[in-house]
Amino acid sequence: NELRSFIGLLWEWGKPLERLVAKAFIQIGVKPIALRDGKEDWVLQTTTEEIKGIVEVTGVEGAINVDKIRQLGHWMIDQGDLSNIKGILIGNHDRNKITDKSNTAFTKDALSLAKKMNICLLTTEQLFNVLCEKFSGKIKTGEITKKIYTTVGECKFT
Repeated sequence: NELRSFIGLLWEWGKPLERLVAKAFIQIGVKPIALRDGKEDWVLQTTTEEIKGIVEVTGVEGAINVDKIRQLGHWMIDQGDLSNIKGILIGNHDRNKITDKSNTAFTKDALSLAKKMNICLLTTEQLFNVLCEKFSGKIKTGEITKKIYTTVGECKFT
């Protein structure tokens, strides 16, 4: 079962998590492109969007704090014209837990700053759930990318 190869989204962190998230984005029709300068985890390139997605992937114990939002914001600014840039933070909160993760994936300050900066916040748990829906035919690829690119703040599919 192809879905089993994504179960690590629920507990991984660091490079293994980054690789799984990149693989997940390929499944939803978005091509992750690593940048040479290494400042971002990658840029997302879609065939249907004019917007360039700048992605930060993180795995932390507890909630994801405002520092990751600031870091992503800095990388977005480095890309130039912000009118065609979408910040996307993918986070595995409570990374030491596979089940019974806290409902609070992001701190209040992180949520507030993400809204001000037009950043989409997506947990790896939500990403895993949307892959389940995609593989079962309940959601289409275009719907997933549209939601990620249009969400400001926390993105929830279910």
